[in-house]
Amino acid sequence: MTTIDLHSELRFSVVRHGGWIDRIALPAVLMCVAYFVWTHPNSWAHAFGIRDIWSLAPAALGLLAVAVSWLQGRTAELRVTSSELVATGNIGKLFSSEVRVQTSEIKSIGYRAGGHGRQGGLYLKRGWRNISLLPGLNPKQAGAVARTILRRFHEIGPEDRMYIV
Repeated sequence: MTTIDLHSELRFSVVRHGGWIDRIALPAVLMCVAYFVWTHPNSWAHAFGIRDIWSLAPAALGLLAVAVSWLQGRTAELRVTSSELVATGNIGKLFSSEVRVQTSEIKSIGYRAGGHGRQGGLYLKRGWRNISLLPGLNPKQAGAVARTILRRFHEIGPEDRMYIV
């Protein structure tokens, strides 16, 4: 994680380094299954895939999510000014790579564990919704980022201490 303190804004940049599962194992397993299905037309896997195409929809959505994540890259950046927060890059959203929130709309900012298909990291609360800003941060990192933002920009806040370690 990199922090840049400019005169009128703060910038946080996070680069996630995928492990061997992300880079090698998942694509290899998917290619092996696809190869088996297409080269064995009389197999149970081929018949299952042709007959029950709708049962494969969740798998197709999972593949779409993996592909989109690869296309969005490994970097997420958060720019904070006195008027807005702008998160760009791979921020944990399927169809969007940017989030803009006015500081006047922020109820709190801090770490969230994720859940329901979301990755833990730095989130802000706007209304009833939690919005991901920097996914992949642990509680200590997210707390440090939140405290840095709140020290610099007093109009944002307060810190969500429910999950801060």
